[in-house]
Amino acid sequence: MSIINGQLDDAVEFFSHTLDLRPEDIRALRDSAVIYLAMGRLAKAAERVKKTRSLAGDDSQLRALESRIWLVKVIKRILDFVWQFRKGKNQKQKP
Repeated sequence: MSIINGQLDDAVEFFSHTLDLRPEDIRALRDSAVIYLAMGRLAKAAERVKKTRSLAGDDSQLRALESRIWLVKVIKRILDFVWQFRKGKNQKQKP
């Protein structure tokens, strides 16, 4: 897993340098959003999608990416709720 994380970190660095040189590069913004999503950095991914949409307008790839980010956020909230519920239930069962 650390190899994949290292590669994602390298990709973030690559896109950061690209965006330093060309801050409105739509492909770099979109692709960096995909990388941030893969890393679980949802706020950063959403930020990049928002900026890309402001430059590129309505794009099917961006809509799909935005939907994936939203879905992951919902799944995380559900899992957090289930974890909290189980944690509370386990604490009540202890004598």
